[in-house]
Amino acid sequence: MNSIKNKPKMSLWVGGLFLMAYMALFLGVALRFEAASRARQENAERNEWLPVTAHVKSCFLVQDHPISAQRSVIFKIDCRFKYTVNGTEYIGSTATIGPQHGLYRGAAPPPEAARMDNWARLHPPGSLQVIHYNPENPVQVSLAGADEQFRTNSAAISLRASNQILPLGAVLLLAALLTRYFTLRSAQSTSAENR
Repeated sequence: MNSIKNKPKMSLWVGGLFLMAYMALFLGVALRFEAASRARQENAERNEWLPVTAHVKSCFLVQDHPISAQRSVIFKIDCRFKYTVNGTEYIGSTATIGPQHGLYRGAAPPPEAARMDNWARLHPPGSLQVIHYNPENPVQVSLAGADEQFRTNSAAISLRASNQILPLGAVLLLAALLTRYFTLRSAQSTSAENR
């Protein structure tokens, strides 16, 4: 009678382990696809988009407070550039998204924010910056790696996360399979002894 009560609990536990394993594997594979897509985009920006020397119109650090996390902030560098392509003047903008941080009243900004702010201050209005523009749509511009040290949405970061999550998912799946196997085996031997 006691083993019957424990069996559903064990099944829920094993089911939860399988669920966590599948979620980790799904997330790891999704991050791998996202990294591949982002790598293609970064490669296009560096190698297919054309470089042009632009005049900085503005470049500053922005604090974005996401609605979903009231006590956190995402630091961004927003820059606007004025440049000429085939005799036509354009104004394009870039937004480099930095890390998200939990900030509380009176807390000092993290070191990354100071480095991002310094980078933005090194690009005052009127200064020059090489940017890359999309030849099919010259309004689209990219810093093509000049902001790599601050970006949190790069292919390398997604790939690193995938490389950490996929092995975790595999270990959880193996643990779930072994737990299920030994649970079933134990239940079979218990039922054989009760006969």
